[in-house]
Amino acid sequence: MDSVYFSSVDLQTLPFAHAAHGEAISAELADELLNWFEVGAKWTFKEIEDFYNIHTLNMLHQEIPNSLQELVSKETFEKIKSRVEYIYKCRLSGEIDVQAQKMVSGNRIGIHTDYGDVGQSHRVLVQLNRGWRERDGGIFIVLEDEKALNKNGTQKYYMPIHRFGYSFEICENSFHAVSNVNSGERYTLMYSFRPA
Repeated sequence: MDSVYFSSVDLQTLPFAHAAHGEAISAELADELLNWFEVGAKWTFKEIEDFYNIHTLNMLHQEIPNSLQELVSKETFEKIKSRVEYIYKCRLSGEIDVQAQKMVSGNRIGIHTDYGDVGQSHRVLVQLNRGWRERDGGIFIVLEDEKALNKNGTQKYYMPIHRFGYSFEICENSFHAVSNVNSGERYTLMYSFRPA
C-alpha cells in the first residue's frame, strides 16, 4: 500500500507559502478514484452567489469502494501529515478533513483565504481529470491580495494536471481562487489539517 506519495517539492514563499508536488498518487489509484467520482460518488451542489458554484463530497461520511480505502487510511493520513509538517516546519494535530470537489463548465471559485473559524492551517490538493488543457480553464491561482488579479503582482498559476499534488499554508493572506471552468470535468481531492 504505497499508492499515495508526495516526494517532489517545489516550495514557494510568495505570495504565501505553497508548494507543487508533481505526481502525488499512482496511476492505478487515480484511475479507480476518477471512475468512482464519475459514476459512483454522491455529489452535493453548493453555490454562494458571486463567490463559488461547485459540487462537493465529504470522503469521511460516504461509503467508498474498498479499492479506495487507502486514501482515507490512518497510514495515509500520517504520511501526508508528516510530509506537510516537514515542508512547512509546523506541528499538526491528528484531526484531518478529507473532501472532494467536482467542477464542470461554468463552475468557479472566487478569491478567498480559507482562514477562519474552522481553524485549518494547511491543505493538500490532488488533481484528477481525463486530460486538461489551458483553454479548459479551472486554473488554481495563488494571489498576493484579494485584488491581485487586476495587478502585475506575484500571483502564480497552476494547471490542474492529472495526479499532481499541491499544498499551501492557510493564513490571513493565503488568497487563492480557481478560474472559470470552460469545458471538461475537474476533480480535486483535498486533505485539510489543523495545528497541534
